[in-house]
Amino acid sequence: MEDHPLSDTTIWLTRPTEADIDDIAVCCQEPSIAEWVTIPVPYHRKDAESFLADMIAPGWATAARSGRCARGPTVRWSA
Repeated sequence: MEDHPLSDTTIWLTRPTEADIDDIAVCCQEPSIAEWVTIPVPYHRKDAESFLADMIAPGWATAARSGRCARGPTVRWSA
């Protein structure tokens, strides 16, 4: 599936990439994240790598699950 970023000119929703791995790992250290989604605790960089390889890439390849990340001046990353 082709990535077409969604935007309101303040926040952009785009496909997460390998460049986001460290930010994903950092954001998933926030305890409240695990209250809303099932993630490994503690969350490590290898978990972010697996997330991209096992969930995001296949989802985009089949259009079944096209996870996006939020980007903007005050937003680092979110799924």
